[in-house]
Amino acid sequence: MRRFYLQALHMMDKTMAASGIAEYRRYLVPALLIAGWFVGCGVMIYVIFS
Repeated sequence: MRRFYLQALHMMDKTMAASGIAEYRRYLVPALLIAGWFVGCGVMIYVIFS
C-alpha cells in the first residue's frame, strides 16, 4: 500500500512539478486524515458520554 502511495506521489510530482500543486497535495491528504480522526474521536466521545 505504501509503495502504491509513493508511486502515486511520484507521478503527481512529474505531472505537476512546475505548478507547485504537488507540494500542496502532498500534505493535504494527511492533514485531512488527521482532522477526520480528531472529528471522529470527538463524535464518539460525545455519543458515548451523552
